[in-house]
Amino acid sequence: MMYCSTAFCLMILTVSVKGQKDIKSKLVDNSPDMNLENISGRVYSKVENEHGPALRLNGIPPSMTAAFGPAFNMFSPQSMLSMLPVLLQRQLQTMNISLQCQEDTLMFINALTQRRMWAMQMFDASSKLPSGVLEGKLQWPGSMDECHAIVSPVSNVTGRPITGRHCTMGLDLPLPGITLKPVSISYGVCSPKTCTSTDVKTIGDTVFRVIGMGVKWAICHKPIEWDASAVVAFTILGVLAFIVSCGTLGDVILRLSVRRKGDAVTMQEVSENKDVTSNNKENNIEMKLGNGFQSNEPGTQKKDSLLRKIIVAFSFITNSEKLFNMSTASSPLSSLNGIRTISMAWIILAHSYTFAIRNIDNPLYAMKTAQRFTFQFITNGTFSVDTFFFLSGLLLTYLVMRQLEKQSGKLNWAMFYFHRFWRLSPAYALCIMFWGVLVLNLFDSPLGYMTRSVPAFNESMQACRDYWWTNLLYINNFIPDWGSTSTSCLPWSWYLANDMQFYMFSPVVLILLYKKRAVGVGLAVVLTLVCVVIRAVLTDFYGYISSGKPTEHIGEGELYTTGASILYVKPYARMATYFVGMILGYFLYITRCKVKMNKALVLFGWTASTVIALSVLYGLYDYGFGQDLKPMTKLGVISYVALSRLAWSLSLAWVVWACATGYAGPVNTFLSWRVWSPLAKLTYCAYLVHPIVQIVYFFSNTVVTFHYSDIAMIYICVASIVLSYLVAYVLSMFIEAPMMALEKIIFKR
Repeated sequence: MMYCSTAFCLMILTVSVKGQKDIKSKLVDNSPDMNLENISGRVYSKVENEHGPALRLNGIPPSMTAAFGPAFNMFSPQSMLSMLPVLLQRQLQTMNISLQCQEDTLMFINALTQRRMWAMQMFDASSKLPSGVLEGKLQWPGSMDECHAIVSPVSNVTGRPITGRHCTMGLDLPLPGITLKPVSISYGVCSPKTCTSTDVKTIGDTVFRVIGMGVKWAICHKPIEWDASAVVAFTILGVLAFIVSCGTLGDVILRLSVRRKGDAVTMQEVSENKDVTSNNKENNIEMKLGNGFQSNEPGTQKKDSLLRKIIVAFSFITNSEKLFNMSTASSPLSSLNGIRTISMAWIILAHSYTFAIRNIDNPLYAMKTAQRFTFQFITNGTFSVDTFFFLSGLLLTYLVMRQLEKQSGKLNWAMFYFHRFWRLSPAYALCIMFWGVLVLNLFDSPLGYMTRSVPAFNESMQACRDYWWTNLLYINNFIPDWGSTSTSCLPWSWYLANDMQFYMFSPVVLILLYKKRAVGVGLAVVLTLVCVVIRAVLTDFYGYISSGKPTEHIGEGELYTTGASILYVKPYARMATYFVGMILGYFLYITRCKVKMNKALVLFGWTASTVIALSVLYGLYDYGFGQDLKPMTKLGVISYVALSRLAWSLSLAWVVWACATGYAGPVNTFLSWRVWSPLAKLTYCAYLVHPIVQIVYFFSNTVVTFHYSDIAMIYICVASIVLSYLVAYVLSMFIEAPMMALEKIIFKR
């Protein structure tokens, strides 16, 4: 016997009643059995009698048994075939669905009862009640690929074939005693293509309200449409690829030309018994990349050299050689390469969990793993961003101080700002274009078409079309919506806005550090303390959510909903770590990284640094994830929020100080490993692209969900890191490195 156990089978059975006269003749309109309340009550009683004891025996609470039991019964094949025509007979006359949808669903039902292959495939492609629902499996997508491949024979009645179209409905499942609000379920059905989203929602509403489940929305798949902006974006990418290809080809030709001419000169000198090493400057061949051969004609030498430099600036080969050149990897500050690379991997790791948690089919199990003590490293991954603020301030101060010393206190401040903007903006602009114009059309999946169809789902992409200029002006942490990460273009780019704002202000501190040491250091210290006070005041006023739980001094209804806009993305609340980095960079400059410390001081420094770092990362475990959760007091909340990021930067400051001055031993050896050098150069591009890489993976998955486990997450995290760096490498070679090379050519740096 063919069993129909999908939601769409329920829907089409309601429509099929209209054409099944034998069923109609058996229905009695005035029968009390037709009352929906009576039917619903009988369903609840039947489930309680037949399944309640078994559910309770397996640890399912009675409240969940009463609430979810009818859904289990309703989704059973026997109930669907026998009860649905009776349940919905009265509603058919008032259902407002299109005639073509009714015709095609009737044909589907008839074909399904006859076990036609295309109808069986449509049934198979629709979602069914899965296992693991009580573990939080709330996305039931069905099979979109199978659904879209369905084409029936041409009907003799309608003169057209039936093709499948995947639709997703949002269902509200009430769980009294378990959750305060109904749980939202994404339910995938394979419907005839003639049924619109409205038709699907109308039929679904009629079906599911009997068991207390409302249909909030229904969205049906639409083909990807490429608009004019997408064409422009592809054109820009194509032109860029063409330029890089030409530059690479030109570089190869130049290299071959140099090699052939060099061989010719050598053979001629050997035949004339000349010593190659005795050639004068005019006969020497300049092998340095970018210069090529020096022409003997004075009028063409400069022009020829400039043209060659421009060509080579876009060479994938030359720029790759620069990237993998490790000659500068040995310096007192080479440990920063390891810190940057590890911190970037930490960011990607944390974001992997952030994006994955929305697509797993067993979130309750995932929540249990998040209660592990060791998981605090993932939960507190936001401190990895503070590491980059710290490193940015450190490197800026150290390098600018050295440059001011070489140039007797003079610096071209216009070029100071231009270089930063030129360094960051081209790759940034390309990612903005990609995110705002192309990314939604890269995946044709349930999540993909839902995101394209619902404005609330694609606010970030739309923000790139409307507010791209705020990103390129580096004010997107204030505009739009006061910097809300949910409505801003490239939500993770708030970091770039903060870093640029710190950079714009930094000359005030840098000039004072060079001319009046005490005043400069004092100003940096004061600004650091001001940041601490601001964080304390904001926490006292707005409260703080620790691991999803409200703190003791503020109620549920009072918790702010835009915490990221207030504390997380604002420069006045994040500047402390940057100025700590500036102070350390200055002291490394004035000491020339040569300091003598006794063993007791070194031991104390490493002990304090380790204790502080571990306290910051794991100190809140008992308040957010432990077995016996403790409410955080108001003083505890304010102290942690105000001081934790400062404490993290102080811990880092000791690590860098010890490595730079020779008191880090194996730690410095590891962090200064030459392999970190090229990876560190790619951290900026990796930061830009890694969320795009992760979102494309999760959104392009037509199955939607995956089963969470430690092994699965290891695979996802490692793959995210590797793929993010591969894409970052391509982005760097295509636009970041060429723009930096052009800057040197234009300004003769």
